[in-house]
Amino acid sequence: MAAAWRPLCGRGVGEALLRPLSAGRAASTGVLSPSKIELPDASADVATSLAGLHHEPDVEAVLTELARVLRSGGRLGIADVRRDSAPDRFLNGFVHAHSRLGHRGAFFDDTLADRFGDAGVRDVTLSSEPLRWRFPDSTSMVSFVRLLFGIDRATDAEIGAAIDELLGTEPLPGGRLALRGELLTATGRKAG
Repeated sequence: MAAAWRPLCGRGVGEALLRPLSAGRAASTGVLSPSKIELPDASADVATSLAGLHHEPDVEAVLTELARVLRSGGRLGIADVRRDSAPDRFLNGFVHAHSRLGHRGAFFDDTLADRFGDAGVRDVTLSSEPLRWRFPDSTSMVSFVRLLFGIDRATDAEIGAAIDELLGTEPLPGGRLALRGELLTATGRKAG
């Protein structure tokens, strides 16, 4: 497993999530099963999840497992979609209706801090972090969104209209544009 670990890096929301967690230390990352992490107890300094926890059937079990592998004082960070936000409406509304795969995410609200506490994680900070996905043009943006979410039951025009109505875009210099998004970010420290 050690060969699969790489130096930690992040941009945008990733930086906002990882910067307070890594506290200036050199770090490594890996992709692990969230409900059964093959690491010994108290063996990790940092554990994170980026926009995937909303698909887990037992979030409490995952948070408990993440806390289990953290050393005393280790940092836990989660960034995911906030319940009742524009991204929630886009994913669980438009994407669900226009993708053969559907999308039913169990998104988060401020009670995520309590869930961290139940897993033994303290000093929890919650924030809403803006997310801007940048594209050279609207055609590239629509194509990316179609592929990312498996939208196979809508035209490009319908996807573009849903983005405009539910998420919004911002013009950038040179005719480029940014797709608006937002993630709820929670960070905390394992008690001990």
